[in-house]
Amino acid sequence: PHIYPDGQSHDWMFEYSPTGAEGRGEIVVKLDDQTVKVPLADGHKTVGGRFDRFGIITTWIDGNSQDIFFDDLTYTFKQ
Repeated sequence: PHIYPDGQSHDWMFEYSPTGAEGRGEIVVKLDDQTVKVPLADGHKTVGGRFDRFGIITTWIDGNSQDIFFDDLTYTFKQ
């Protein structure tokens, strides 16, 4: 999903499910009413990666920046 600079608030979610995609692991991204599921390929989960950050990039290629405000964030995890 893409967030375009339209001045509107958007609801979003980023979720990693290690048991998703028949045990291979799955990333689910939701933006407003759009949902994208990305199953991990065989063996990716065993490589030992960690989800300790994520990135947001601008759609502009001219080096301009955008101000992004995050509000009402919730972070959850389960061991």
